[in-house]
Amino acid sequence: MFELIFLIIIIAVIRNKVEKLKNTKSSAQTRQTPPRQTPPRKTPPRQTPRQQQTKASKPAPAKAAPTVNSQIVAQEKSTTEMLREKALQDDREEMRDKHEQRMKNKKYYGDHNYAQKYLIGDPVPKDKRMVYCPYCNAENLIPSYSRANSYNCYFCREEL
Repeated sequence: MFELIFLIIIIAVIRNKVEKLKNTKSSAQTRQTPPRQTPPRKTPPRQTPRQQQTKASKPAPAKAAPTVNSQIVAQEKSTTEMLREKALQDDREEMRDKHEQRMKNKKYYGDHNYAQKYLIGDPVPKDKRMVYCPYCNAENLIPSYSRANSYNCYFCREEL
């Protein structure tokens, strides 16, 4: 489901970028005033003899003008990178929130682990046993080798 939503968002972003590129081309053609030109430099920057030698020995590679397709691919990459960074940031925030919640629970309820929820009708695994919470009467699964008072209820967080 997440992949489908992600794909739809990417397609919408690409479509918007293509429309913007088309609009900027058409508006540039209808423009009446000439584009503003920068004045030429009066003096070239100074170069050391070593820089002059390296420039003379290495021919400058010819750069092709960027095409619409390459711009779309670059924008798509930046969009996916942006979404990936946003997902990582959300994961970090979620981890931080979980840690804060654990610290708050530890402060209020002590340093206990939480039992697992038992769903009615599910078989009890061999390495687990079912314990009822004395406060809310919820069914909790805890390891069979451990004491019940070292765990808290999954529902009300009270000591079992």
